[in-house]
Amino acid sequence: SWGEWDMIWDEEKCTDCAQCWYICPDFSIIREKGEDGLWHMKGIDILHCKSCQNCLEICPVEAISKRLKQGPASCAAPE
Repeated sequence: SWGEWDMIWDEEKCTDCAQCWYICPDFSIIREKGEDGLWHMKGIDILHCKSCQNCLEICPVEAISKRLKQGPASCAAPE
């Protein structure tokens, strides 16, 4: 992902309301059609997510949280 945060999806809390899918400007919400013929949330595409946090803010059941990225880019010293 491009931002400083990783968005974390909690399958246990998710109600498949799709509000995150509608609001995501980068099409980073992964949904798949189930055997029941309905679309269901499957996760967040971290390669396309820019950490805008729209999904985090709109989720009515707090099924999306954020975690500060751990890695070279997240801890680089300013020049």
